Amino acid sequence: MVFLKEELLAGAGLVQGCADGMAQLAAAGDKEEMLQCYWDRIDFCLAKNFPTKEYLKEHFDGMLHERGIYIDERVEIAGGNAVLLGTCEAECGVEKYAVSRLYVKHDSRVVIRARDHAFVMVDALDDAAVEVHCEGESKVVVNLYARATAVADGDGYAKVVHKNKETYDL
Repeated sequence: MVFLKEELLAGAGLVQGCADGMAQLAAAGDKEEMLQCYWDRIDFCLAKNFPTKEYLKEHFDGMLHERGIYIDERVEIAGGNAVLLGTCEAECGVEKYAVSRLYVKHDSRVVIRARDHAFVMVDALDDAAVEVHCEGESKVVVNLYARATAVADGDGYAKVVHKNKETYDL
C-alpha cells in the first residue's frame, strides 16, 4: 500500500499535479481514499491520462465498479456518476428526477436514454462517441473535447457543446 501511494505520488509529480491534489493523495490512508482523490481531481486525471487505465486495472480492479469506473467493457448504468475508459460500450438509462455525471474517454461509446425530469451532464474526450435520446422534461448536456462526437434526438432538451480544445483547461 505504501509503495502504491509513493508510485502514484511520483507519477503525479511527473505530470505536474497541483499542491492540493498531491497533499490529498499523500494523506490517503487506503485504496478507497486514493480512488476518491481520482474522483475529486477527475479533470486533471482525465486530461493527463493519470493514472493510466492499465494502472487502474492492475492496482484497483476489484474496486472500480463500486466507484463507477469502467475500463474496456460492456456496461449498463442506471444513473449516477461514471467514468468510461478505453473501449467501453455503455447503455445509460436515467429517469424521474435523477442526476448523472458521465465522463467518456478514449474510444468509449455510450447511449443515453433520459426521460421524465432527469438531468445528465457528459464530458466526452479523445475519440469517444455519445448518442442521446432525450424525452419529456429531461435535459442532457454533452461537452465535446478533441475528436469526440455526439448525436441527439427526442423532444427533451439536449445540448451539444463543442469546446474546440483537446482537453480541459487546468
